[in-house]
Amino acid sequence: DLLTHPVVGDSVPASLGLIGAATAVAIFAYNGYGSAVYFGEETHNPHRGIARAILWALVITVVAELLPVTAVLLGAPSLPDLFGANNIMGYFITARAGSGVNTAISLAVALAILNAVLAIILITSRMVFSTGRDTAWPRVASRALATVHPRFGTPWIATLVVGVVGAVFCFVDEQFLLVVTGTTIVAVYALLCLGVLSGRRNGSTAHAAYRMPLFPVAPILALVALGYVVYENALDPNIGRPSLYVTLGIAVASVLYYVFVLRRKGNWELHGPTDETG
Repeated sequence: DLLTHPVVGDSVPASLGLIGAATAVAIFAYNGYGSAVYFGEETHNPHRGIARAILWALVITVVAELLPVTAVLLGAPSLPDLFGANNIMGYFITARAGSGVNTAISLAVALAILNAVLAIILITSRMVFSTGRDTAWPRVASRALATVHPRFGTPWIATLVVGVVGAVFCFVDEQFLLVVTGTTIVAVYALLCLGVLSGRRNGSTAHAAYRMPLFPVAPILALVALGYVVYENALDPNIGRPSLYVTLGIAVASVLYYVFVLRRKGNWELHGPTDETG
């Protein structure tokens, strides 16, 4: 049935604004494949392995998420019932395979979410730890965030800070938080693209072990796609536009902190490891 009798919707097509807002959330769903770079200091010979790990994670992520979503859209018994369900995947699995299979997959999804949360805490805590090590905060805060556990060698204070902040965000509206996170990632990706273009032009990335093939096709196409997402989010007055305001506020606050705090430090240097093994 999936291939020979796909279900086709006969309702009004989704607006471009709705598609743009959904795209921001979809970007958030795919995000995370580049997180291997945060563990570069703890990885043996990261110059050779990190880029390969990131690209393979991207391929696996796209395939593992795109195929099930496509199968659900094409194989659902009823698209109106599918889109009207509180749990779209749960509705589809129950309708096609029964409640027992749905319960088993739901438990697997819950375990995967727990694993993802643990991974995000580990990733973010290492980023926060690096800001403390590089003295990006006042001296007392930087010293605390850069503290490493004497036995386990982990940034335990930075990890606790990340866990507390994450727990606070559990009380924020879920839909708004999803869109804000998505648009924030759009800004991060855009800055990465601009950094790639600038680094290749001024030679600051000439020492890198990985060279992007077909440069500058990837960053230019990505900037065009990201510009489209921002434009469509700006047309949505309910969630898309407020999320852009929040993202802009975060960017402005970051620039002000750099100008009035970090820039005054003078010759600010990173203090990462110097050996090959991390």
